[in-house]
Amino acid sequence: MIASSRESIGFACGVLEQSRAGFHNWQRRGIKTTGAASKELQTKIIELHKTSKGTYGVDRIHKGLLKRGEGASRNRVHRQMKELGIQGKTKKRFIPKTTLNNPSQRKSPRIFEGDVEQVTAPNKVWVGDITYVP
Repeated sequence: MIASSRESIGFACGVLEQSRAGFHNWQRRGIKTTGAASKELQTKIIELHKTSKGTYGVDRIHKGLLKRGEGASRNRVHRQMKELGIQGKTKKRFIPKTTLNNPSQRKSPRIFEGDVEQVTAPNKVWVGDITYVP
């Protein structure tokens, strides 16, 4: 007696310890071949990366792919970018430079009115340095 395909699916799922519903969901999704899907995704990632002039990282590229209707997880985008060797540019942190390391460097000219050397009491002249403000 020949078993029906439904029984064969049930038997195979039992051997593989998978649910029949999971098998049918997998079958309905229509999984693409990994090589072709990866190449297609990589070209879209490269295109988005070039469009952003190399500034987009994983999160922005992932959002861009979602806007274009490409269903790829963030981790998959990260793996593909790592495989391609591309990453987003990061801005360097601003560190104010308030001290002159070299005493021979040109100092700012005095812009006070009057003779500052003649200050005779405290709280008469106030001075500040805001050279680190960009």
